[in-house]
Amino acid sequence: MNILQIVPKLELGGVERGVLDFSEYLIKQGHKSVVISSGGSLVKDLEKKGAFHYTLPVHKKSLFSFFYCIREVKKIIFKEKIEIVHSRSRVPHWIGCFASLKTPAQFLITAHGYYSQHFFSKIVRLPKVVIAPSKSLAKYLVEELKVLPSKIRVIPRGLKIEDFSFKEPSFRDFSLLKIGYIGRISPVKGVEYFIGAVNELVRDYPGLKAYIVGEASKKHLAYKEFLQKKVKKLGLSENIRFLGKTDPRKILEEIHFLVLPSLIPESFGRVIIEAQAKGVVCVATDLGGPKELIKDSQTGFLVPGLDSSGIAEKIKESFKNKSLYAQIVFRARRQVEENYTLEKMAEKTLEVYNKLSKQINILVIKLSSLGDVVLGTATFRTLKKYFPHSYLAVLCSRAYLPIIENLDFIDELFIYEDKIHRLKELAKLSSVLRERSFDVVLDLQNNYFSHLLSYLIFPKMSIGFKRKWGFLIDKKEDFKKAKELGPLQSQKKLLNLLGIDDIEKPFLKVDKLALSKVEEVLEEAKFTDSFLVGINVEASAKWKTKNLKPPFLRLLVDFLTGKGLKVVLIGRKESFLKAENLRKEFGQNVLNLCGKTNLKELVSLISKLNLFISSDSAPLHIAVALNKPSIGVFGPTLPQRHIVLGERVFVVKKNLPCLGCYKKSCRHSLCMEIAPEEFSPFIERLTL
Repeated sequence: MNILQIVPKLELGGVERGVLDFSEYLIKQGHKSVVISSGGSLVKDLEKKGAFHYTLPVHKKSLFSFFYCIREVKKIIFKEKIEIVHSRSRVPHWIGCFASLKTPAQFLITAHGYYSQHFFSKIVRLPKVVIAPSKSLAKYLVEELKVLPSKIRVIPRGLKIEDFSFKEPSFRDFSLLKIGYIGRISPVKGVEYFIGAVNELVRDYPGLKAYIVGEASKKHLAYKEFLQKKVKKLGLSENIRFLGKTDPRKILEEIHFLVLPSLIPESFGRVIIEAQAKGVVCVATDLGGPKELIKDSQTGFLVPGLDSSGIAEKIKESFKNKSLYAQIVFRARRQVEENYTLEKMAEKTLEVYNKLSKQINILVIKLSSLGDVVLGTATFRTLKKYFPHSYLAVLCSRAYLPIIENLDFIDELFIYEDKIHRLKELAKLSSVLRERSFDVVLDLQNNYFSHLLSYLIFPKMSIGFKRKWGFLIDKKEDFKKAKELGPLQSQKKLLNLLGIDDIEKPFLKVDKLALSKVEEVLEEAKFTDSFLVGINVEASAKWKTKNLKPPFLRLLVDFLTGKGLKVVLIGRKESFLKAENLRKEFGQNVLNLCGKTNLKELVSLISKLNLFISSDSAPLHIAVALNKPSIGVFGPTLPQRHIVLGERVFVVKKNLPCLGCYKKSCRHSLCMEIAPEEFSPFIERLTL
C-alpha cells in the first residue's frame, strides 16, 4: 500500500519517533511511506530509511494555511497514489480529512491526546477509523467527544525493542540517586511537582542528580522560567539540570527513576515503555494511559496528582530495596516485550489499513413515496450484492420504515422527519450523516433537499440525476432521458456510474407478527381455504384519474365472485364506505379491509393473496416485490415507466390515443372504463 502520515513536525517527541519507526517498518514490509510535516531534526533520519517527506505548514492554525495545505496534500495524494491517509494531530486531522475527500484515499486518525471539548475537536468524529492508544482515551473519545464506538480501535503504541537495550539493575550505579523527567515543559505536565519531589529527596540523598528533558513552546516559556526560578529559590541548581531536546535513551541509560507527574490524563505515555524497556522504574500520576502501562508496585508506581511527597516516598521505598527494584524492572521489560513492541503495533495498524482499504460506506437517499421506496429496494439489494462487505445505509421518511426495517441487506436506517422544518432537518441530518464517513451517496430522490444534503454529508462521491440542484452532485445522469425509462432501468443508470451493469428485483420481507394478525382476520372471515383476489379500491386521493370507475369496479367484483373466488378489498380509510357497499352487495364473498391495516399488515395481507389487482400505486409495487401474481391497471400513466414486469405480472389498458396523459383530472376518464372481459384472459391464466 501507499501510506501517507501527517504530523505537525518531526522533532524528538514520542509521536514523531513513532512515525519514524513505523515508516521504517512499512518500508521493510514492502509498502510506500510518505510523511508530511513542517520539518524538524528527524527528517534526515526519515529519508535515510527510504521514506518520502514533504514540508508543508501543517502545524499552523491559520485559515489561509489550512486551505493551502488541503490543496497541496490533495496533489500529493494523487501524485503518490496514496491509499491511506493517517493523521496524528488536530490540525493535520482537519487537513487530511478535507484533502482526502473526492480522492481514492481512505482517511483515519490516531488521537494522541485528550482533546478539549470545542468545535476544533469535532473533527475526530469524521474519519472512518479513530485509533486510540489506550482504553482510557477511547472511553473519553466516546463519552466526551461523542465519537461513534464502532469507529474506535485501541492500538497501544510500540517501540523498536532493539533500540532500547535493557540495562540490568546490577549494572547500574546505586551509589548516587539519579531521576529524570522527559516530556514537554508545560503547566499540565506538572513539572513543578517533579522539582518538589527532588526537594524532598535531596534531604536523604544530597548528591542527587535530576534531569529535565524537553522544551517549552513559545506560549509556555514563562512557565519554564518559573520552573528555573523555583529551582534556584530551593537551592537545587546543583541537583537539577535542564537539558532541552535530548535523545531520551541517553538519559534513560543513566537514571534510576523516570517521573511523570502529569496533572491531566496522558493518552498513552510512550516514554514510560521506553523507560521500562531500558530497565528504569517509572513513577507516574494515576491518570489515563499510564494506569494501563503501570501496575502499581509491580511494573512501576502510581501516585495521586499534585503529590510531590508521594513521588518521593515511592522512589525512596524502591531505591533502598534493591530486590523490589529488580523485580519491578524485570517485570516491566517483559511486559514491553509482550505487548508494546513496534511489530505488534504495526501489525495491528496494518490490519486496520487493510480492512479500511476494502471498506465502503454507502448511503442511499430515498425519502418518498411508498411505491418508490419499494422500487428502491432493487438498488439496495444490488449494492449489497456487488459490495457484500460494505456498510449500507438508507435514508427515508419515517412513514416508510416499517417495510424496509427488516431487510437483511440494509445495515442502518436513518429517518427523514417530513413534519420538521426543512432547514432544521437538513442541519440535523447533515451533521449525523457526516459522522458515518460515507464513500458513496446515491441520491434516488433527486430534489433540491436531497441534492443539498448529499453535498453537505461530504462523501467521497455523490451520484444522482442532473436536475434541480444537480450541479452539487459529482457523477450524474441526464434526468430527461432517464425518466422515459422503466423504474429499474432508471435506477440502473445510476448504478452504472459505480460500475454495476445489472440490477436486482424489488424485494420485501413479511413481518411475522403482522402476518399472524392478518391470518387471524382471514380465518375469522373464513377466507383461509379459498383462492383470494385482492383489489386495491382506490390508488390515490390526488390521482383520481388512476382509479377504476365505480361501476366497472362493481362489475369486476361481480365477475370474480361469480367464478367462486373470494375478494379482499384494500385501500385507504377514505375508501372504506365505497368498499363497504360492495361487501354488503356480495355478502360473504367479499372482505372489506380498507383502512384496517398498517403498513406491515398490508404487506402481510398481500403476501397471503393468490392474485392482486390494482391501478398504478404503491400496493401494486408491494405485490410485485413479494412476487405475487398481479394485474396492473393503467390509464393516465404508462406501464413501461412505472411497473416491473415479470412472468406473473400483467398489464390491462385500453387502446386510446390519450393513454399516458399524466393528467390528474379528466372530463371523461374513458381509459379507466375497463370491463371484466379485459381482465378475463389473465385471470384465467393465473387461476388455473
